[in-house]
Amino acid sequence: MPGFPFVIAGHNEHVAWGFTALYADVQDLYDETLDGKGNYKAADGSWKPLAINHEVIHVRGGKDVELDVQSTEHGPLLIPLFAKPTHPFSLKWTLYDTSLIRCRSSR
Repeated sequence: MPGFPFVIAGHNEHVAWGFTALYADVQDLYDETLDGKGNYKAADGSWKPLAINHEVIHVRGGKDVELDVQSTEHGPLLIPLFAKPTHPFSLKWTLYDTSLIRCRSSR
């Protein structure tokens, strides 16, 4: 689906998803409150530090792109996806929930 801002079909080392999974509601956006000092307001009202994951995106035929992804308890902040972000939103997606991953034992 050209122009759609999220991955709609793909896989990683733990899980695969595709077009048959598109009818489920598996994503939620959360309106986050940041203090400008690297903290966010948690669901219980306390301030917690943003988690930061350093990501490297390898570009074929070009330079690698380095990106620091900030996350709350809900998921990664979407600020880098927008040209002029007006407010921070985070994305909670079942794909990010490692508790849903079941390991298959080899026989």
